[in-house]
Amino acid sequence: MKNQNSRAYNFLKRGCGDRTADATLVSALTALAVDGSTPLNDILDLVRECEIRNRAVGTASIGYATSTLN
Repeated sequence: MKNQNSRAYNFLKRGCGDRTADATLVSALTALAVDGSTPLNDILDLVRECEIRNRAVGTASIGYATSTLN
């Protein structure tokens, strides 16, 4: 790849195993009506949001330390 700092390259190089689209991503892509004129950044933004949802951390506490949703 020519531009290894691109969003698509970084996404593909994460190597997190199989990732699947959730219902929210599928709905968003459907609403976007993806075709040949759709900017890739729009699609990558939706995919990134899906990744963030999939990696969200639930609320937990250990002693007095707590974590909240990321």
